[in-house]
Amino acid sequence: MVGSLCYRRPRQRRGFSLGKVWIMAARVVLIGKDSDRLFALGRAFTELGAGKVSYVESPLHATSQLTADEDPIAFLLMPGTRQLVLQRLLLEHQRQSSRARLFMLVSGTPDVPSGVTPIEDVPEVQSIAERLWRELRLALPRFDQGTLVSSFWRCTVSRAWDRQRARTVLLARLPMLEGGQDGELVADWLEEVRRAQAVQHRNLPPLLEAGHLEDECFQLWEDLTGVPLKDRIYPRFMKGLRPLSVESCIWVATQVTEALAEIHRAGLRHYLLDPATVWVLPDGGVRLMYLGFGREAIQTRRSIGGYVSSVVPSMADMAPEELDPSHPRSDARTDVYRLGLLLYEMLFKHHPFYQRNDPLAEMKAIREKVLEPPMESRPEMPAGLVSLMLRMLEKNPDRRPANAAEALEALKPLRARSALFRAPEELGQWSQEFLRTRGGEDSAGGGGSGESGA
Repeated sequence: MVGSLCYRRPRQRRGFSLGKVWIMAARVVLIGKDSDRLFALGRAFTELGAGKVSYVESPLHATSQLTADEDPIAFLLMPGTRQLVLQRLLLEHQRQSSRARLFMLVSGTPDVPSGVTPIEDVPEVQSIAERLWRELRLALPRFDQGTLVSSFWRCTVSRAWDRQRARTVLLARLPMLEGGQDGELVADWLEEVRRAQAVQHRNLPPLLEAGHLEDECFQLWEDLTGVPLKDRIYPRFMKGLRPLSVESCIWVATQVTEALAEIHRAGLRHYLLDPATVWVLPDGGVRLMYLGFGREAIQTRRSIGGYVSSVVPSMADMAPEELDPSHPRSDARTDVYRLGLLLYEMLFKHHPFYQRNDPLAEMKAIREKVLEPPMESRPEMPAGLVSLMLRMLEKNPDRRPANAAEALEALKPLRARSALFRAPEELGQWSQEFLRTRGGEDSAGGGGSGESGA
């Protein structure tokens, strides 16, 4: 079962740290008077990945280890455990409605009370630990959530520990498919995700898996350390940053456009391109995140039923054609429009159409406002870059580059002019400093693109 992805800080962290992600593994309590064997079993459990191993050498005090707000835990009782201890544990377990599981090492086939799982007592300590760990992992949820990475509309992305893969991943939950309203809808979504998995590019993190478990859809991406570009354009913590250099803006735009061109060649769209979905790595590399939300299939099927997908960009990031219900379904040129918005925000550190708390004014600006970039603030900006940006932001889709490949061709002369063969140092330095000062934990938190102009 996929756990809830609503972010909440745990009352107490239990487990071991992997980078900045806490792996919330099982807590195992060993009960008995044989100290040597207790500690040998404890070492074995630690090697297998149990988050915390506790020892109780006074079995009568074992019930103090069982509380209602603990993480999933297992109690392992040694041979010869007194019946009184076992009865107390069972009574407390029932009273607390605990998620803990009770195991008991046994010899032969003695009577084992209901609610206790017997494990054969064999000399090999490692064998006992492996058997118990297999049993316990079946009782634990597949994912343990770590830091919230991003949220947009009703979707959330978090770092999580995947027990099945034994690694940290980026886990997304898509609540618009909850409830299994339409089995064909889920099938269409999975088919589109399969197509997204086939898209490979150095600027796209691998999409590892997608699934539908107990009415919850999820996606897994390979985890990576990075900072959303929105935290450089609209800094929340590192105040007073100068705007990105023109060279850095061209570098980021080129890297994103290369990935977008690969997506368009596969017949897909990104849908969510904005400063929150573009990440900058500590080496200055760029990654375009969150491909594969399957909105193409969802939008197509749901529009027939008279309602639209909940996976949509903010109002300010919508292209003019997306505001017109009579317009045919948007295509690659809509991604190109958002690429133009991204370039504008990088260069001028504000959104051209964002209107705080005034969606009607925002809609009017998207449809009618004639852009006049504040050129006096960036006199060093080449005319070719301004011309390309304004072409991407044309109200009429037919006047924009037809796809990302055409936009990439238009960027080539600008790349040659800037001699950009590697990432500008300022990008990597900022990403490293952000991760160092914020500890990586807040680097990806926060809202979706709708707040970018705040």
